[in-house]
Amino acid sequence: RTPCRPWRLMASLGAALFIATSLGGALLAQDASEIEAEAAAEENIATDTDVAGVTRIMPFFWDRAEHLGTPDLSALSGINFLTDSDYPPFNYRDARGDLVGFNVDIAKALCAALRIRCRIAARQWDELVPALEDRSADAVIASISITEANRERMDFSFPYFRSPARFVVRRTDHIETVTAEELEEQRVAVVSNTAHAAYLNAFFSRALIAHFDTDEEAREAMRTGEVDALFGDGATLMFWVNGTESKECCRFADGAFTESRFFGNGAGIAVRLGDDLLMDALNYGLDRIKISGTYDRIYRNHFPLDLY
Repeated sequence: RTPCRPWRLMASLGAALFIATSLGGALLAQDASEIEAEAAAEENIATDTDVAGVTRIMPFFWDRAEHLGTPDLSALSGINFLTDSDYPPFNYRDARGDLVGFNVDIAKALCAALRIRCRIAARQWDELVPALEDRSADAVIASISITEANRERMDFSFPYFRSPARFVVRRTDHIETVTAEELEEQRVAVVSNTAHAAYLNAFFSRALIAHFDTDEEAREAMRTGEVDALFGDGATLMFWVNGTESKECCRFADGAFTESRFFGNGAGIAVRLGDDLLMDALNYGLDRIKISGTYDRIYRNHFPLDLY
């Protein structure tokens, strides 16, 4: 599908919400009092990346040396976000039919940090970018990859999520931090014709690389002990390692691999080309929710393990 997502997964900020209908789906917005309460809490935001009592488990995905002055939001009355509803844990409908997920909570946190009203609705994946272009929506937060091809149609905020490549090893294995020397002559599973296979061939050529046609086959080889390690997308492997299918065979080895030439630049919030006001506001909001610890708390609500 285009624009592509950066990964595929197997399968809060609490807020008072009201529901209306628009944009072809259920429309959600934070209650004004809830926004004010969260905004007031943001006044105590820290000036560095260490916040008392908050364990940092996700890095910044943007250059903090870049100056982020407070944007002028006087011309920004609100933000209409779009996402889709079939991509857990990023965006999906819960048992009550409410639109939930990591992307939804990030959007709500941004609205609180910026002290503006926002709405988020769901549409089919292939309708998201056209809705942005015809001004049915202001922004799309749906795990869209930041690529050169996508930049021809839309602008992007800072990347708010990146899924690194990770190695999985058996729980009883001695391997801790993965190096080329550590994996020399070790059997490493990877899916053929992928960026992960290309990376192994480039930097772990002394390993005994075992190519598989599908993720399922590679994971089963890891589970049964046919191979010594498995290399792939960290977010996907996180749910396998932590799920029942792995039968508690395995764990992450230390080390997250993020080389953009192989694994891309992550996912950003898409806005219309040239909408610098909204893009600056979103970047400022992302910076605030990260240094306040809000981003990491949202991450912990939706993901079972640390990715980095």
